[in-house]
Amino acid sequence: MRRIRQAFTATLIAAAAILPAAPAAAVTDYQWLSCPPGSTTGHISTAGIRYDTANARYVAELGGVLDLCRKPSPMIDIYGLARYGSGSATGLRYSFGTNPTQHYFFNAGLPIGPVDQAVCVVSDTKIRVACVSITWSTIDGSLRPDIQGALPIDDPVVSNEVYFPGWIPPHLGPGCASCAG
Repeated sequence: MRRIRQAFTATLIAAAAILPAAPAAAVTDYQWLSCPPGSTTGHISTAGIRYDTANARYVAELGGVLDLCRKPSPMIDIYGLARYGSGSATGLRYSFGTNPTQHYFFNAGLPIGPVDQAVCVVSDTKIRVACVSITWSTIDGSLRPDIQGALPIDDPVVSNEVYFPGWIPPHLGPGCASCAG
């Protein structure tokens, strides 16, 4: 009887080990690192353009390093890529992932269009960490982008605050009248 009980207990333990864990609570609020300007630094080491045939658009792809003011909170803290042109700036936000470090290697992409003149890695809607300049040329009758190189983060081309569609910063709340874009 004792062996049967031990075998049954071992079977229950083994079954519990292979059952999926309960899903983590959904994170609905993301947040910037809330670092003072200049305390997060970084650089873009690779920059390229690819054509996304599935969506018929160009994508700027940037890779590099962010040296953050503190270790990010997994799946909560974010950074972003922003495109600047025609007096406006819009972007996409990216999570630092599940096991981020303070010295963070990034590789991210952002769709761009003919009005865009620059793409930056940002640590907040107003804080640029590193930027590249984009020009557009007509080649064989088609308008095509090219990355021209680094652009200073204080260049007037990248002076606008970045709007991130579909996201209301937690400090503004859902009832914020000035949040509609």
